[in-house]
Amino acid sequence: MCPRSSSTAAPPPAPALTKALLLVGLSGFFFAGQGACLKRVLAGEDGIGAFEVCTVRGLIQMLGSLLVMARVRPRGIFGTSRRMLGLLFARAIIGFGGIGFAFASMELLPLGDASALMFVSPIVSTLVAWRCLGETIGRVEVAAMAGAIVGVVLVARPPALGFDRSVHGESDPLGVVLALSSAACAGCAIVLIRALAKQLHWSIVLLWQAMGQLLLSRLVVMPLLGRRWIWPRSEDAALMTLGGALAFVAQMMMTKGLSIAKVGPVTSIRTTNVLAAFLLQALVTAEPVRPLSAVGAVAISSSVVLILLNARRRAPPPLATADAAAAAENAELTDVTLRDDSPGPPRDDSPGVVK
Repeated sequence: MCPRSSSTAAPPPAPALTKALLLVGLSGFFFAGQGACLKRVLAGEDGIGAFEVCTVRGLIQMLGSLLVMARVRPRGIFGTSRRMLGLLFARAIIGFGGIGFAFASMELLPLGDASALMFVSPIVSTLVAWRCLGETIGRVEVAAMAGAIVGVVLVARPPALGFDRSVHGESDPLGVVLALSSAACAGCAIVLIRALAKQLHWSIVLLWQAMGQLLLSRLVVMPLLGRRWIWPRSEDAALMTLGGALAFVAQMMMTKGLSIAKVGPVTSIRTTNVLAAFLLQALVTAEPVRPLSAVGAVAISSSVVLILLNARRRAPPPLATADAAAAAENAELTDVTLRDDSPGPPRDDSPGVVK
């Protein structure tokens, strides 16, 4: 099931686009904060795993979404059509894959490395948006993403590309696979968010994702893995609650940003998540940051700046957007007038009609 969108839609005005990119960029820092809380919980002695944290995250996000919905009372909790209901189900399942695989990869990889590997999601989402939403890919965007990919390679340091494990360190293969699986799910989820958030209130989109996390983690994945529920200590419970709250705010920002801007610029600006993850890795966790990781982070941040500047340059000024909207409205009114003045049966008060 592929969401569709008109390729002829006008781009958002510059202030709206800047707001969208700012929201998504800030969401990266909140996502990184959630990851730091996760790493602290996983390092504890209680044996709490990634899917226990995913369950709590889903519960907190569901409660937050319900509180917002109780206040704004949005319509369409089950979508406005069968097709949209199917997209909401897909959002719940694919969204769980993006979060669940990400959390599982952080059990095996450093926080910054896992976040960097997940950055391939912009490639997935941009290609899916090109195929399903009809969005174009500019040369500047391609060049910026290529630079970001170089940064990701420097962070991941795969031995297959000639990196020496004894010098540059080594990554757990299963952790790499889980991180890339999370990126694939996240790339598809971003396109779904873009399609749904333009028609539904953001709280509905977040609610469905939260239900996917809560139900699939607790009722499906944990039993399959043979894991029983472990009640956390007060410190771990506080960290899990804080991580869930940070994730809720981050998802809200990203969903609102995707309702305004194209998938390409938005997913590229999400690389702030990688930069914040490395910063928190150095400050919060005991995992060392290697020099090549720092160089890769610089390459990624440069690509983010390039994407932001290019998106700002291509956006129409507010006046031009208003003029275009007014011209479209005048054209519609003219078309209606012409249809009303089309030839028809003579009226009683028309000239030449004998009464």
